[in-house]
Amino acid sequence: MSKTLLDAPRTGASPGLTTPELQPSPSKTRLRGGAMYRLKVALREPTTIVGILALALFAYLILVPIVSMLGDAVMVQYGDEARAGQNFGELTSYYFQRVFASPLSATIFWRPLANTLTIALGAIVVAVLVGGSMAWLLSRTNMWGRKWFATALIVPYMLPAWTFALAWTSLFKNRKIGGQAGWLETIGFEPPTGCRTAGCRS
Repeated sequence: MSKTLLDAPRTGASPGLTTPELQPSPSKTRLRGGAMYRLKVALREPTTIVGILALALFAYLILVPIVSMLGDAVMVQYGDEARAGQNFGELTSYYFQRVFASPLSATIFWRPLANTLTIALGAIVVAVLVGGSMAWLLSRTNMWGRKWFATALIVPYMLPAWTFALAWTSLFKNRKIGGQAGWLETIGFEPPTGCRTAGCRS
């Protein structure tokens, strides 16, 4: 039989061998095979499936609202067309300008931010001083009641967050905000409400 052009060997390559560029690296092949094996083993574990489902749930409950909120912040919302000077749904910087650089920005953003940072820094300083002192006393001395303090200081970590929220609400609420007097108002102190409307001043 006569040979055709397809039967002729390629120039620069030996017959029956592929070029080095097309041959996979042995190390890459082992790494890919090991990763696929570990993935198959992990997917057989119920904890992995639960973790993936929990991650998807948290992403839906946390990331989706944040992305939606940021998307609404750069688009004109219904009812703000006249104030923004644009049509509904158009891209805008009106909301960012109103929060960061408008006459109201000091009241609705900068002053609350300063108060939050002040409280946070104060809480950090107090926590470091009190916690550091107690840690040193409990670990380096034989003070009276050391075992009791070691157990009692763990209790706050065992309580759910809503108990602290309920305690702060019961402490600072008043008849203007909260519907009834709290602990501070009961003993004669009126907590600041931050309300500047005529209804609060009446």
